Amino acid sequence: MASTSITGRLIVTAILLVGLVDVSHRLAVKVAAYTAPAPAAQARAVIQGRRLAIDRLQQASALMESDPNHAQEILMRVVKHARERRIRNRAAARLGLLALSDWPDDHRRAFLQSIFVPSLESARTHGVPPSVTLAQAALESGWGRSALARKHNNLFGIKGAKARDDVEFPTLEFGPKGVHIVRASFRRFDTAGAAIAHHGALLATDPRYREARQHRGDWRAYLTAIAPVYASDPNYVRSASQIIQTYRLDRWDALVGAFTPKS
Repeated sequence: MASTSITGRLIVTAILLVGLVDVSHRLAVKVAAYTAPAPAAQARAVIQGRRLAIDRLQQASALMESDPNHAQEILMRVVKHARERRIRNRAAARLGLLALSDWPDDHRRAFLQSIFVPSLESARTHGVPPSVTLAQAALESGWGRSALARKHNNLFGIKGAKARDDVEFPTLEFGPKGVHIVRASFRRFDTAGAAIAHHGALLATDPRYREARQHRGDWRAYLTAIAPVYASDPNYVRSASQIIQTYRLDRWDALVGAFTPKS
């Protein structure tokens, strides 16, 4: 009888424990439901954000002739905050149109316009000041006219590893004994946009540019930090800085504020 009584109590205790676990589970589910956004609410937020971005894009487009400064402010907000890349790119393209009058009507304007949108996207994705991206591309590729840029979309003189798809070109190297020509292996890219994306990822992740990444908000300090690693030319900073200042390429550098470093 005693054994039967103990067994009964154990069964009752087990049932109570199962019940407590079930109650705890249901309570946890309810708490999660209150603390986590519902999928429907998230979807509504995405739709509302998209509508707001499109409305701002339309507003800026209407102001481009009458109030270009205000239009630029609105477009910058769209590029910085819009979730959809397609919408950001449309806003970036309009920012490029606003800058056309500040660039000479020749191959330099055509080149800057051709790489403008991916350069702004690189600022958001990789935290590279667009002024630096645009100036380096112009300097390294001879405003897009070098054979390496024209034939292989390598805008930044990015070296290869002598892989099968790499190409060899003569290049100038600066050393203790002066300038000399060497043949080097360079990467080839399918598009200029791919080259810009690779350039951004390189500066954002390579340990050699760790110091530069502390200066994303100051293009001069950023450029000064990357130059000793990136180029052998002792005049590299001065040459790139002149391009940035002449064509006012730093007016979009605030976009690096949209970049979130990965831990």
